[in-house]
Amino acid sequence: MAEYVFSRLRELGFIEPAPDASARFELTRPVEALLRHLLREQHLSSAAVTQGYINDLELTSEQLEQAVQRRSRGVAIRVLDEIAAQMDRIRYDSRANRDSITTEVVRVRANAERRTPRERFEIVNRLWEHHLRPLRDLLDVDQAMERCLDRLTRLLVEGRTAFLSDGPLYQEFGRGQARLVRLRREVAEDLRECLAEVTPLYHGLQQDTLIVRGASEALRIARMDGVPALCLAQRFPLSTFRREGIVGDGKLQAYLHEVVHYEPPRPAPIPVGIPAPRPQPIDLATLRSALSDEPAPDDCLAWLIQRFPEATPTDILRAYGVFLERTFGRVEAAQDGENAYPMGKVTFHAIPMRLIPR
Repeated sequence: MAEYVFSRLRELGFIEPAPDASARFELTRPVEALLRHLLREQHLSSAAVTQGYINDLELTSEQLEQAVQRRSRGVAIRVLDEIAAQMDRIRYDSRANRDSITTEVVRVRANAERRTPRERFEIVNRLWEHHLRPLRDLLDVDQAMERCLDRLTRLLVEGRTAFLSDGPLYQEFGRGQARLVRLRREVAEDLRECLAEVTPLYHGLQQDTLIVRGASEALRIARMDGVPALCLAQRFPLSTFRREGIVGDGKLQAYLHEVVHYEPPRPAPIPVGIPAPRPQPIDLATLRSALSDEPAPDDCLAWLIQRFPEATPTDILRAYGVFLERTFGRVEAAQDGENAYPMGKVTFHAIPMRLIPR
């Protein structure tokens, strides 16, 4: 039975001979990755791996841009499949890193191996310096990944516009947009969860390590030069106690008698101001009425800010989303570059979108 199981494992590709010995076998890489995924013991990948994914995504984005410009349907389908696979690889790798870091943090906190604070800090410091900090810098708003995803977002929007009459391909571009939104959300969530797990542990173990180092140095100085060399009296001055100005019992009783019969005055009433009325949200009927009185806007976001000056930024973005959902007609980019839209203390940056009514 054992020989049959062994032969079947080799035939099915579950195990292979080890490179350093002919009588020893090891799991193949796909099977090992599957078991690590099931046991949540994935290998950590560095920020350089993610940078490689981003470089591949930039190359396929260039191919997609050429396919959209040339209206090449076959090339666009193949490139969209490649982009979907690349986005899934980034997402799966991010989730594997999150599970691996969470597992490692649990082990460090449990400390079943009885490691010293310094050894535990070295483990957490490696997670911080070699994985989290480079990955956080890579995913920053102004860095490579965000620029790549912004460009891909623009290309998918242009692709849907270019292949509007091609139903299946139009839907593929829509699925690509949905995958991109999911990728942004899950990668940001994974990084946020990893930072929430590692940051408190990192600072706590760093403090413990500094305390242990300081205590070790103090013991070394005391052993070599004696306790007076530590200058404890100057470093830790202790307060002294001296009796001075003791109150007599009679005065103390009279004071307490006055305190017992003290009646505090009534506090002044707190004026209650009239709260400022909150501006009404921009609903669908309000937008429809405003559009019926004016021509279709060439810049939907600028029109909303000018038309509803009392609205909050949240209401403006919600109303802008109604335009992007094609509620009042098709929207298309009015220009290639972005514009700045100041609104009080907030400034939006977006590509101007023109409304083409039905």
